[in-house]
Amino acid sequence: MRISTRQTYDALVNNMTNGMAKLLKSQEMFASGKKINKPSDDPVGARQVMDYKDMMSGMTQYQRNIGYAESYLNEAESVLSGVSDTLAKIKEIAINEATGTASAQTRASAAIEVDQLYQQLLGVGNTRIGDKYIFAGFKNNNPAFSINGAPPPAVNYDGDTNEAEIEVGIGRKMAYGLTGDDIFKNTTDIYQVVSDLKTALEGNNATGIQNSMNDLDSGVVQVSNNISKIGGRLNRLTAETENISSFKLETQKLVSNIEDADFAKLVSDFAQQKISLEALQQSTGKVLELNIFNYIR
Repeated sequence: MRISTRQTYDALVNNMTNGMAKLLKSQEMFASGKKINKPSDDPVGARQVMDYKDMMSGMTQYQRNIGYAESYLNEAESVLSGVSDTLAKIKEIAINEATGTASAQTRASAAIEVDQLYQQLLGVGNTRIGDKYIFAGFKNNNPAFSINGAPPPAVNYDGDTNEAEIEVGIGRKMAYGLTGDDIFKNTTDIYQVVSDLKTALEGNNATGIQNSMNDLDSGVVQVSNNISKIGGRLNRLTAETENISSFKLETQKLVSNIEDADFAKLVSDFAQQKISLEALQQSTGKVLELNIFNYIR
C-alpha cells in the first residue's frame, strides 16, 4: 500500500499539533500549579475535587455557627459573673443589717440600695445581643422578664424553656442557649428573694433579713451552676473547632493530591516534550523537502 504525500503531510501536522498541545498543557500547569485546570483534564478527579470542596464549605458554615455560639456564651458568662457579684453584695448588705447594731434608719437606707441592685438584676435578665433577648428562649424578640404590678409586685418570666441549638457537624447539634427561668427562677426565685429582703429592710424585720441569707446562697449556687454549664459548652465548642480544623486540613491534602501538579515531574516532562517537538520539527522539515519536485530537476 502506497502512502500518499497528502497522508504523510497530514500525519506530520497531527504529530506537530499533538506535540504543541502537550507543551501548552505543561505551560498551563506551570502557570496555575495545578494539573486539573478544567473538568476535561480529569473528569473523575475534577468531580472528586468539587465534592471535597463542597464538604469544606460545609465545615466553614459549622465554624461560623460555633463562632456565634461562642460569642453568645462568652457574653452570658460575663453577665452571670456580674449577677454572682451582685448577689454577693446583696448578701453583704443583709449580713450587716441582720446584726443587733442595725437600726430602722440604716435598714431603710439599705432597702434603697437593695432596690437599685434589684433593678440592676432585672436589667441583666433582659440582656440583649443585637435585637435578641439572650435569656428568653425562642421568644427572644421580646424581653425575657417583666414586672407584674398587681400587689404584691412580682417578676414574670415571659420567655420559654427552649434552648437554642446549632449544627456543629454532619448530623450533630448542640444546645448553647440559656433560659431566664433556669437562671433566675428555678429552685430559687432570685427576684423574689431580693424583693423579700427589700421588704424586710423597709419593715425593719430582722428575722426576715436573716431568713433571706440562705435563699441568697441558693441563688448564688443556681447562677454558678449555669456558669459551669457555660464552661462545659465552651469546652465542647473548642473540641468541635479542633475537629473541624483537622478535617479541613486532611481534606485539603486530598484535594492537593488530586489537583496539584508535581513540579519535579512537570519540569522533566516539559523538557522531554520540548526536545521531542524540536526533533519533530526538524524531521518534518526534511520529509517535506522530499516531494516530487525534488525529482524533476
